[in-house]
Amino acid sequence: MTILRWIYEELPDDFKDRLETMYFIHPGLRSRLVIATLGRFFLSGGLYWKIKYVSRLQYLWDDIKKG
Repeated sequence: MTILRWIYEELPDDFKDRLETMYFIHPGLRSRLVIATLGRFFLSGGLYWKIKYVSRLQYLWDDIKKG
């Protein structure tokens, strides 16, 4: 989680503003629980609410804008 936070904080502000969603593909139960409980405290406020869990790679196509 600290690496994820560090990467997000190192991004320029205009990239942070344009980042709408960060996809977490194929998360296990343990990683979902850790991010759900500890992510609120350790991740930047903006990043925590941008994380979206996708259980399978093929479900990612439902969220990606085509074209």
